[in-house]
Amino acid sequence: MIGDMKRTIRATLPVRALAFLALALIALSACAAAGFPAPTAGPKYIFLFIGDGMGENHVAAAQLYAATPEAAARGISPLRFPTFPVRGEITTHNLSRGVTDSAAAATALASGRKTANGVLNMDSKATERYAIITDLAAARGRRVGIVTSVSLDHATPAGFYAFAAARDDYYSIALQLAARDFDYFGGGGFLSPRGGKGNKPDALALAAANGFTVARTRAAFAALAPGVGRAIAVGEKLGDGQALPYAADRAPGDLALADFVAKGVELLDGAGGFFMMAEGGKIDWASHDNDARLMLPEVADLDRAVGVAVAFQAAHPGDTLIVVTSDHETGGLAIAGGEGFDWARLSWSTGGHTGARVAVFASGVGQELFAGSYDNTGIFERLKALIEAE
Repeated sequence: MIGDMKRTIRATLPVRALAFLALALIALSACAAAGFPAPTAGPKYIFLFIGDGMGENHVAAAQLYAATPEAAARGISPLRFPTFPVRGEITTHNLSRGVTDSAAAATALASGRKTANGVLNMDSKATERYAIITDLAAARGRRVGIVTSVSLDHATPAGFYAFAAARDDYYSIALQLAARDFDYFGGGGFLSPRGGKGNKPDALALAAANGFTVARTRAAFAALAPGVGRAIAVGEKLGDGQALPYAADRAPGDLALADFVAKGVELLDGAGGFFMMAEGGKIDWASHDNDARLMLPEVADLDRAVGVAVAFQAAHPGDTLIVVTSDHETGGLAIAGGEGFDWARLSWSTGGHTGARVAVFASGVGQELFAGSYDNTGIFERLKALIEAE
């Protein structure tokens, strides 16, 4: 059919139009091969939220917990993202079809390509770099923001700006961030800002020399405003692993993931639109420890950050897409039979990752593309199609 279309109109269109048509037909074929309809228009603003380690039962348990008086007393409201109009699911396996780590999963989400555990945005032998969604968005004129509740050089956020043979090459990853021309980074700090021996140039100082405004205090964070240029905002109060405090332990006035997302919206909004990835990274950490009392408030904290995007979407309903998903499931969380929420209904089968599928929730322009069951590389394919549709 596509061949017939080419022959029918080749004689009637000028060369430039034929070139444009060829690109459109290639895009149409790519979308068809990936199993979703080619979009005719894309959103100006894209939010991609990743709950690291957040499986189906993490979400279900968090929904049950949010309905309890205990949760209400802690300021936790009913979750927003599970009520999004479109829901899908993705597989999470790595290149060898084994259980993924966050690096291989971030690579699949960011580049649409599979790799080995521990590798970021490169093939398993680290000889080829993959094209990533943030670079594609920037090339189309969008501002780019990357936000996380853990360190900025951790595997999931790094997957949206860095290329590395080893995810724990933290100093090299920090240097890549410092050299980037993306517009906004926010959340935790750096695990190795001066190298393993602490004797190398400071990554944040190098970022400042590259034109970033670096905010390390609450006052400096508040002062960041449109027109400041590219910015890096690091939480003033960081815990182990250079991460933001757990939601369950957060003191009044501590910055949360939602604050960094809100600042990103403020700084990134503009005529060209934006792409923002925001990760709730400590869902995974609490799940590795099989600690539901820490994990459930982290899911709710991710949802508060999603709430910032929902409010923005309400003001830009014809221009915004919000996608919420996970990189993998952690802990093998199970919910036993019964009614309502009960801590005793929750149990864990492992302290590591599992191969379970994870959910995708979507709302806004292009939401229909995210329905169904597909591989995690399909997140990239769908976002790419929407970015290129404009």
